[in-house]
Amino acid sequence: MRIYMIYGGKANGSGGSARYVRELSDFLVSRGHKVKILCRLGKMTSNIEETSRLYHQNVSTFNSKKGLSNLSLFQFLPNPLSTVFGIINVAKDIKSENRNERVILHAHDTASSLLIALFVKRIYKVPVIIHIHGFPTREQKIKMAMLKSPFSNLSKVMAIMWHNVNLSLIRHDSIHLILNNNEVKSFYESCGILPETMKVIPSAINLRRWEAALIPRLEARQYLDLYQPKDCVLIGYIGGLNPGKNVETLISAFGCFLKDYPKTNAKLVIIGDGPMKSILEDLVAKYNIGDYVSFLGNIPDAYRFLNALDIFVLPSLSEGSPFSLIESMAAGKGIIASNIPSISELLTQGKEAVLINPTNVEELKRAVFLLYDNPDLRIRLGKAVSEKAKLYDVDQIYGQIIKIYEKLAQK
Repeated sequence: MRIYMIYGGKANGSGGSARYVRELSDFLVSRGHKVKILCRLGKMTSNIEETSRLYHQNVSTFNSKKGLSNLSLFQFLPNPLSTVFGIINVAKDIKSENRNERVILHAHDTASSLLIALFVKRIYKVPVIIHIHGFPTREQKIKMAMLKSPFSNLSKVMAIMWHNVNLSLIRHDSIHLILNNNEVKSFYESCGILPETMKVIPSAINLRRWEAALIPRLEARQYLDLYQPKDCVLIGYIGGLNPGKNVETLISAFGCFLKDYPKTNAKLVIIGDGPMKSILEDLVAKYNIGDYVSFLGNIPDAYRFLNALDIFVLPSLSEGSPFSLIESMAAGKGIIASNIPSISELLTQGKEAVLINPTNVEELKRAVFLLYDNPDLRIRLGKAVSEKAKLYDVDQIYGQIIKIYEKLAQK
């Protein structure tokens, strides 16, 4: 089977969607399928190993001085050049390849990728899957609220219009959707998408490869230049520094935690980059906690360093099915995470993690103190989540996607 992964961003990017495309492609190749990745401006590659290598070599640093831009409000719209070049390149490639080979178009956004897949579908009558990562409409609202731009109203109107166009295209062609969680599935059901055309499939990690790459505790701390006393409790966040990730609430909670418990031996480690970085640095300065907070930037395969942490915090306002959370589960970390539907699908309050209201600084502060002050509780929660993480191995999760391919290809 030949699968075209159609993605509107850079295939070697550091975001969760780009990583999903690379790792799913790698899994499919390992199962004997032929995969080609089409990304921004119609660039196509079938060398999955090379794409992963470029990711490790070219992890970019975000220009934090720019912060959030007005342009980011319109990223949900199709890129005209990417759409045109993408249609041409995929159509030409299908025409030049073996006509007897079964073909699947797997699009990973509802902008350019959706249009490319649907145009090519009408030319060659090949099956299409649209993969919706996260909760795009909610993430757009969070971004608009944070930016408070004069273009927000225009962006809101255009977002509604494009969302309605998406729904019409999906309904008209009876397109199959893959979603990260049940909350997003319920949302699309409320928009008139038939339940039988949707499948919830969470993110997955290759547990065997993951375990082999995990670095021991002291070595991980040394590599990250975190030369702390052995009894220092490291509290960590791994992910993008974007509005929806809500890292500002984590920093505020940690600042209040240090103020209330000044003799505690703890440090906050933030791995990742993004447009919120300068705002977060200002917040650290406001709380005067610069000596206790480390911004480490983007680190390829940051999960390798999870053993350096004692507590992992994910305070997101919106999520799909976060890799960093599943990896922290596999590493047996004491986890504090937002009590939002996408996360409560993965974790049980009290039994596997401490779930908090992501907008409540005081509640997050209390959760930090609870796990800081109870190493036995961290261990108990860690054992529970490490066992549960076995459910999210690539063999089990990505195998479901192959079954969808086979079902559509037979039709």
